[in-house]
Amino acid sequence: MAVLLFICTVLLCVVTKNEACWCTQAHPQSRFCSADFAIRAKVLNESRDNSSRIYTLKVFKAFKGGKKIDRIAEMQSEPGKRRKNVVQVTTELDSTACGVRLQMSQVYVLLGYVEIQHRRPSKLKKRLTIESCQWHTLWNNTTAQQRRGLKKIYGKYCSCNIDKYCFKERPELCTNLIQGCHIQGSDDRMKDCRAKHSYCVKGRKKCRWIAPKKADFKKCMNA
Repeated sequence: MAVLLFICTVLLCVVTKNEACWCTQAHPQSRFCSADFAIRAKVLNESRDNSSRIYTLKVFKAFKGGKKIDRIAEMQSEPGKRRKNVVQVTTELDSTACGVRLQMSQVYVLLGYVEIQHRRPSKLKKRLTIESCQWHTLWNNTTAQQRRGLKKIYGKYCSCNIDKYCFKERPELCTNLIQGCHIQGSDDRMKDCRAKHSYCVKGRKKCRWIAPKKADFKKCMNA
């Protein structure tokens, strides 16, 4: 009986730990639209405080939220010592709390949020945060269509409903979305290939999937 109780306790701990950071699968376009910022950046440095991991980044390109990033970078820098296009992003220390681990000197696509901290009465502090549930990947691992999506497509069609559910971080994005591009019920390969090679764009009456490089999409499906 004691052995059985021990096993049950261990299994419960494992389930609790795994469920501490549970992410729904979503298309990069959905992730882009729900994010406050989207950047291509190089990791310069890593530090820690009591509860967070802090990465110092060199931002090469801001696909979304550039003005917010500039303002926060200015707040983070010491007077007279600001480095151009350098900013800090914060994430949880523990991966089970949706923390992100980045490799030094590597270039990433990072999407995230602006978090408001209440430091003292009447004084607020903003910081950039990233989490494992949001899209983050090495730049070299992105496809040509994902790069084009970041630059000019994803943000243009945020009115399209792709994933049939709403993001808890941005519930205001859940109303009045145009139907047409659903991925729930599709097999994993279809979801993966659409994420890599397709966009959801607005048509005359509804949204629809397009794959600009049909050969790439077909090759992905047949892999």
